[in-house]
Amino acid sequence: MRGKQQGLEPPVISFNVSPKAFRDGTFASRLRETTARYGISPGQLQVEFTEGTLTERSDIVHQEIRELHEN
Repeated sequence: MRGKQQGLEPPVISFNVSPKAFRDGTFASRLRETTARYGISPGQLQVEFTEGTLTERSDIVHQEIRELHEN
């Protein structure tokens, strides 16, 4: 990352995720693998999701959100 070598901090990247993206139970692990592969710090990402995601009655969705928070 050339910018970091020059003392520049990369910007925070925000993106929206739908409840559907969480339902298969692999979103957090895939995001973790992708950020590791490309050298992106989890602190550089801001994951946004709809209120509908929080009201999902799925244990899988809530587990995915907890995993994202822990990383």
